[in-house]
Amino acid sequence: KGKLQIKNGQIFEGTFIQDRFVDGYIKYVNGSSYHGKLNAHGYNGLGVYTDKHGASYKGFWKNGFKSGEGIEIFQNKEKIKGVWEKDKLIKGTWYGNNGDIYIGSFKDYKFDGDGTYMWHTGEKYIGTWINGEMNGYGMMWDKKGKKYSGIWKNNVFQDKNI
Repeated sequence: KGKLQIKNGQIFEGTFIQDRFVDGYIKYVNGSSYHGKLNAHGYNGLGVYTDKHGASYKGFWKNGFKSGEGIEIFQNKEKIKGVWEKDKLIKGTWYGNNGDIYIGSFKDYKFDGDGTYMWHTGEKYIGTWINGEMNGYGMMWDKKGKKYSGIWKNNVFQDKNI
């Protein structure tokens, strides 16, 4: 165990094996930090990264990339509990700070693929998403329980098959 501060002010505090930092706490000059395990390629294993604004990711890392299960909390307090592969969010549950919830697939942090969106006001959509919008076949229930099923394009219902 030990502590190392390098010239730029970055601080490493934790376990060193053969002069290599393998587990502990890193405080970066820009105010961000990491607490967890590392290997020669970066964050590795369970760890928590917090940026200078308070946004954070707690979960598994592999060779410096988010990989496996984790929870990301954004500066606006929205959060995603999901599965990452090489820093790409693949699937999970997004919790909006207004009470809305999305469960499904993601691409570039946007809803993409099959997913379910539940509005805090009572509406619900189950279907296909492309680039964060309802696109393709889906079913929506309004807050009174009326069901609309059919084709959606850019969040607009196209088919009148009720």
